[in-house]
Amino acid sequence: IRTSDKKTNKQQQQQQINRRRGNSKESVSSSSSSAVNDDNDLINSKNSISSSSNDNDNDLIQYHMVFSTSCSSFQDWQAYMFFHSAYKVGQKGTVTRIASGCNKAQEATLKKNHKEKISILSDQFYLHFTPEFSGTHESEKDYQETKYFNKPYGLLHYMEHVLGYPSAKNAHDDSIIMIVDPDMMLLKPIVHTFDNYPKTYWRRTPRPIINEVTHGNPIAQAYMYGPKWLTSLKGSVKNVVPPKSPVLKMTTKDAGLYYPAGPPYIATCRDMYQIAVHWVQFLPKIRDVFKGMMAEMHGYSTAAAHLNLPHQLSEKFMISNVGSSQEGWDFLKSISREDSCQPDLNSNDEIKNEMPFVLHYCQRYALGRWFAGKYQVPTELFTCQAPLLRVPPRDVAVLYDWFIYPNNQEMEDYAKK
Repeated sequence: IRTSDKKTNKQQQQQQINRRRGNSKESVSSSSSSAVNDDNDLINSKNSISSSSNDNDNDLIQYHMVFSTSCSSFQDWQAYMFFHSAYKVGQKGTVTRIASGCNKAQEATLKKNHKEKISILSDQFYLHFTPEFSGTHESEKDYQETKYFNKPYGLLHYMEHVLGYPSAKNAHDDSIIMIVDPDMMLLKPIVHTFDNYPKTYWRRTPRPIINEVTHGNPIAQAYMYGPKWLTSLKGSVKNVVPPKSPVLKMTTKDAGLYYPAGPPYIATCRDMYQIAVHWVQFLPKIRDVFKGMMAEMHGYSTAAAHLNLPHQLSEKFMISNVGSSQEGWDFLKSISREDSCQPDLNSNDEIKNEMPFVLHYCQRYALGRWFAGKYQVPTELFTCQAPLLRVPPRDVAVLYDWFIYPNNQEMEDYAKK
């Protein structure tokens, strides 16, 4: 519930600019990074990596973390949990819930709840309202088919109405923006420099590893759709992007190495604004060809590739699917089963560095008869009338090596493996 954003003072802004546009000549890719203006002309914007970074440097950079939601009670409790996790880990900068499509009654309720339950955690936690953007694509009337349009359209609305883009770009271009999902919880603060992050956690590509977000160098979690964002267009790429777009000459190899990105997305505000502009431009056209739920993420990849913004991807920023070997579960190897549910990050720097940044609880989780699934959480969870959820014992990982889902049909016995 904010109409303006706090500005950094001139000294901090100059420190940011000097840092992010330093004298380093190190090339970050085989080709120069580019941005695209409204006339779709490629603009050269070569960038460099700063030679050093530390926590003090992070303090000089303004962070803006955002996540997109509807106005439903289902996403109210998710938003509450996300804000609490940001408070608990000490996330720096602003954290904003972008709520799209609220009617007057819903807006009043969200404002009241935010004031009473969220803003008391931090004066940097905000709520921003936007119109409903699902269904804006005229050939898709079903909300379920277009509900994820709210993420890119809501992001653009936020950057224009809160940060003041494009007219106020000089105040924010060097700041960092982070996009997460509401069904995520922060496990540690997200930053823009990753000096202590294990090198093996980065996706290997022909170019050197880039462990800092700078202009032209976004960083994100690698998702498993590979080059499908490009191949799913089935030869209709020319109907999505303009004639001079780099996407038209993109190889499937590069499409899979640099662009199958997903939350957390981390970029400079300058780069993310350009991505948002083209994300909303391309998404309806992509939906003409590809009707799947992933169209929204494919739109992000297409926008980034069009702008020649290859991402440094990590497969370890997130944990979600317990059966995946390409997520950040490696930290468990350094922890006993007794401590696996509550690892002590302060006593072990190795575990702290290996710990993923977010839990994306979009899956079902079970151990023994204990079960967690977001669709089973009562929507009235944060009312006085709702019963409290039972908390499993801390040593639950020791007690069970099997699980049975509540349906009594799906189960697994790890002792047999």
